[in-house]
Amino acid sequence: MSERRKIIQQLQERINKINEEIEKLIQVRCLHTCTIRELLKKSSEEGSDDSEEEVSVSDLSIEIIPPENKLKSFKSESEKKSTKTKAQEREEERVKARAWHLDRIKDKAARRKK
Repeated sequence: MSERRKIIQQLQERINKINEEIEKLIQVRCLHTCTIRELLKKSSEEGSDDSEEEVSVSDLSIEIIPPENKLKSFKSESEKKSTKTKAQEREEERVKARAWHLDRIKDKAARRKK
């Protein structure tokens, strides 16, 4: 395998790992926001007797985003990136063919030198 292809493969693997980490972080974030909501509900129910300890949502500096909406928007963004026009696909094929051709020329030159 040529050096260029090894680098491409390594970068693609890194991208996949990063995407997996992003998804895990989004899930953890959603879990934490749900926990915050539940705690706010409980504190508002318990805090109705004590006006001093009552915590309102406006006092907190945390922005709560619905988890299902965030996941859908994240997935739709990744789906948008994966859709390509025919011209883009052809351009990618041209680049791949050119890289293959250059690798083949290098291999032939290396064989001649031996």
